[in-house]
Amino acid sequence: MSSLADAARHRDNEVSAFQALPKHAMLVDRAARVHVANAGAEKLVRHLFQDEAVPERWALPDVFEISSEDAVREMLIAASGDAMLLPLRAKRPGLPRRLRFRVGAIRNGTRAPNRFVLVSESGDALGKPFRELNAELEGANERARRERQHRLCLEKANNDLNAANAELKSFAYAVSHDLKSPLQTVSMLLSELDACGSRALDREKAELVGMSRETLSRMSVLIEDLLHYTELIGSVMPCEPCPLEEVLADVIADLRAEITGASATVRTGPLPVVSGEPVMLRVLFQNLLSNAIKFRHPDRPAKIDIGAEEADSDEMVTIRVADNGVGIAPEYRARIFDLFSRLHRHDEIPGSGLGLTMCRRIVQNLNGTLDVDENPDGGSIFILKLNVARDD
Repeated sequence: MSSLADAARHRDNEVSAFQALPKHAMLVDRAARVHVANAGAEKLVRHLFQDEAVPERWALPDVFEISSEDAVREMLIAASGDAMLLPLRAKRPGLPRRLRFRVGAIRNGTRAPNRFVLVSESGDALGKPFRELNAELEGANERARRERQHRLCLEKANNDLNAANAELKSFAYAVSHDLKSPLQTVSMLLSELDACGSRALDREKAELVGMSRETLSRMSVLIEDLLHYTELIGSVMPCEPCPLEEVLADVIADLRAEITGASATVRTGPLPVVSGEPVMLRVLFQNLLSNAIKFRHPDRPAKIDIGAEEADSDEMVTIRVADNGVGIAPEYRARIFDLFSRLHRHDEIPGSGLGLTMCRRIVQNLNGTLDVDENPDGGSIFILKLNVARDD
């Protein structure tokens, strides 16, 4: 009984291994009857019979244009090392006219084989030839290899960029911080000199002391702005829904003295809720409004209009900050966002040349864009694209 069970298990293992073959495979006896067919062969037979019922037992002549006798003879010849070419009985779209099989003979203790294993040399007969499938597979592997290599290069470049940003941030912070101490010392000495010896100084020397203090003041502002800018390098901002109308209301309140002193008018239209960091958005619009006031045209009262366009998608919204100031010539519009870029002398308009640089950095950290264009009514229009807050 045990030997029968072992034989049954052995037969089951043979059938499982046979079914796992990737091509069309059949186990055929000496009468050309098919005893076992794998999934590929069964798929081929179903496609050939189409609407007709597939016989529970079928033979090679049911599928191929060959008699049982000729099939056995061809299998005996092919088992010696040749291939066996079988023409399909029916013509169907997507099927080749003939299939080529390799044949293996099975001998169960006899000289003459009593069963044959037929395995096709082509790939999926219902699809593309095997060589085409193999070529596609090799192409896919090559593309995957290139993509992996490209991804590794991107990861390395990203890591190098992060390291460079961190190094730049540390360097700029250290330099700026170290410069503050001697500036404060010199400023204190000038104050002492001004307080103790102002009566002894003639007008020319007093003017030199005053100019020195103004220079120190500008350098102090520059260093503070540089420190603020270094905090933005490589920063990842935690975003939350930010109502821009509330942000602008706070900014206008903070700049009330400047707005009143310049006799400026600030008008805001309906503004959306964007995804951002409240403090950085406040810094962004405070810089833009301060610049519009600072660079106002001498021959007309300053007017600043802030409005939003209808979102062209569910992702981004366009905000426009328009002024009627002195404007920016086309050749300078790209460089005004560069570090320390200034279009006017300090004695004309004060500033560090970092305000718009910080603005663009803030917008970039929020995955948006900031550009400038000409205002048809005179002045400039700063165009921001920011992410709309999602309703989660």
